[in-house]
Amino acid sequence: MRTKRAATKTASVLLVFTSLSATACQKTVLLGGGDNGSDAGAETADSPCASGQFSAFATNQRSPGDLILDDQHAFWFNDYEPAVQIMMAPISGGAATQISLSDGAYLADTTPSQSHPVLASSIVLDDQNLYWIESHYNPFSIVLESQSIVSMPKTGGATTTLAETTVAQYPTLAAVDGDNFYFVDDTTNTLSSLSRSGETMRVLLSNVSTANEPGIARLQQDAQNLYWIDSVGAKFYSLSKSGGAPAFVTDVGSNFAQDAQHLYWLDDGKLVATAKGSDSPTTVALLDGISSPLGLITVDDVCVYWSVDTSPSASAVMAVPKGGGQIITAATLPSWEAEGSWAADATGVYIASPYDSTILKLVR
Repeated sequence: MRTKRAATKTASVLLVFTSLSATACQKTVLLGGGDNGSDAGAETADSPCASGQFSAFATNQRSPGDLILDDQHAFWFNDYEPAVQIMMAPISGGAATQISLSDGAYLADTTPSQSHPVLASSIVLDDQNLYWIESHYNPFSIVLESQSIVSMPKTGGATTTLAETTVAQYPTLAAVDGDNFYFVDDTTNTLSSLSRSGETMRVLLSNVSTANEPGIARLQQDAQNLYWIDSVGAKFYSLSKSGGAPAFVTDVGSNFAQDAQHLYWLDDGKLVATAKGSDSPTTVALLDGISSPLGLITVDDVCVYWSVDTSPSASAVMAVPKGGGQIITAATLPSWEAEGSWAADATGVYIASPYDSTILKLVR
């Protein structure tokens, strides 16, 4: 994922420290499994999960990343330096189209020899718009000069700069709701919100990483809470948007997924599901037998999917219904294709690998 920065346009910004809280969660278990996914060769015909072979969803891309879905389209960045290219394709099938391409020019510098390389990352969306962070670099020294949060209608069109700064703060945009953007800042080790108007920024939590160094990863949100992994301390936390103290969820690896009711993660050979909103953590079930997971995991409305190394050069995508059932090998693919951005919806599982020119889809 490309690194990105954002900040507010306002010269003087009121920084308000707010300690937030989230309710503890109740662990549940899905299913017992065989060693190293011993059900890997099991029949998949009766499984509700996506399975078969990955096929090309979009071809001729340039190291695609930051894949994200809504109910009709997939969106992603292409590594198109010195420009920013955002692509869109219908999930029902069809050609990918470019909906935004920055030419690298910035501020008053429009002379081609003075154009400023632009990097983009952290694409998020709401019902109407896409949002991302753009980082602008000096073309000669490659020094970061400024960052901005940019929005654009999901159907394409003009971009709007919502917030901008000339002071490098190195944040990564992670979520957006009706009131705020939420982002992490590795240089200050903070979790902050920025109002949709770009006028008010608040530090919600300081010292987010327990090691007090960069390590905040996988920030996600639902309607009530923010969730993230402290990848340095290998801890998983949640934080209520309404106030309180952060709640420790569990020791965890490097990735997690969520739906409306549960959080999911791979941890020490187990796939664990945790119910949101419970004050009495209780392990109800465990999914054993996962060896050497890559740590990539996603969910659709029915199943949980994760990757397992099967050889130094190959990976398997495993799947199990959320409510329990047989573990299946949903698909196999080269290990380098299994790395990157994962997403899933009711039509299938998508992978955008920065090491490939094709976005893959496993149809359900």
